[in-house]
Amino acid sequence: MNRELDEGLEEPISSIIWATPRLQSEVQELVVVAEQLTLKYGKEFAQSCRANALQIVNEKLVHKLSVQASTRFLCLLQHTYASLVNMF
Repeated sequence: MNRELDEGLEEPISSIIWATPRLQSEVQELVVVAEQLTLKYGKEFAQSCRANALQIVNEKLVHKLSVQASTRFLCLLQHTYASLVNMF
């Protein structure tokens, strides 16, 4: 299913999909969330997000995950995206 993505949710959804392969061992719930977002918005969109081809992934997240992220940051990320998941 390829639904239209609300512009306000573009960055957080792209960021979740992009971060999932990088954090799946620490935050296993992200795998399920990313799979659901892929089903909702399409495989092509998800592939673009994983490669950051659209350049809409949150820059701070890209920076933080390009180096060893702190445990505090990972907990914050998990909490933030858990809140987003509850919106769906």
